[in-house]
Amino acid sequence: MNVCKQPSITTIDYRFKIKTHCAIEDRLSAAEILQSLDDFSLPLVVDTMKKEANLHYGGLPERMCVVLDGEVKYIGGIGPYNFNIEEMITYLEKIVNCSY
Repeated sequence: MNVCKQPSITTIDYRFKIKTHCAIEDRLSAAEILQSLDDFSLPLVVDTMKKEANLHYGGLPERMCVVLDGEVKYIGGIGPYNFNIEEMITYLEKIVNCSY
């Protein structure tokens, strides 16, 4: 099932270019890229193209958060339009640099 007419490309961390998921194969490919990261050790599931898991279990509004040692350290703006990726990256870099 192809759900998009003209896929767009999203760059993640300047290393990965992920096209809009137009078919389940696109989602599976993106999931494989994520799992290939050296420090990725979480279980990963992929939603159907009908977004059934999102419709049944998705939480709104979306928020990006950093949780460290069981404590919320950063809460981003309400998404998807008020995310500040640069702010979150800066915060994560600060945490990583402090932990060495």
